[in-house]
Amino acid sequence: PFVLAVATDHDSHAALVATRREMASRRLTPDTVVEVAADEPDVAPLSARLVARRPGVVLVLAPSRVAGRLVAALRGAGFHGTILGGAVDSPAPDPQPDFCPVRRSIQLVSMAA
Repeated sequence: PFVLAVATDHDSHAALVATRREMASRRLTPDTVVEVAADEPDVAPLSARLVARRPGVVLVLAPSRVAGRLVAALRGAGFHGTILGGAVDSPAPDPQPDFCPVRRSIQLVSMAA
């Protein structure tokens, strides 16, 4: 099983919409989807909730600052599984327009889950 941790900012929501579309095409359903405010300073309770679900994979869709805190909290809570995702706040254009990070993340989720 896998879970999604998604920030509530606009870019993360857009990534979630694309992710859900890609998951639907592969008939993948996350065990749970949790939201976190992009400026949330304490993500430990959220991490504990995610780890309690006993996922094999956590997909993080969040700006780099909250994503970094979330990954550290997941590891601190004892999660040793796969963590996938990427910063959704990158201002740089995609150097490989044919490469879709969401599609690649979902491919990895389907292989690891």
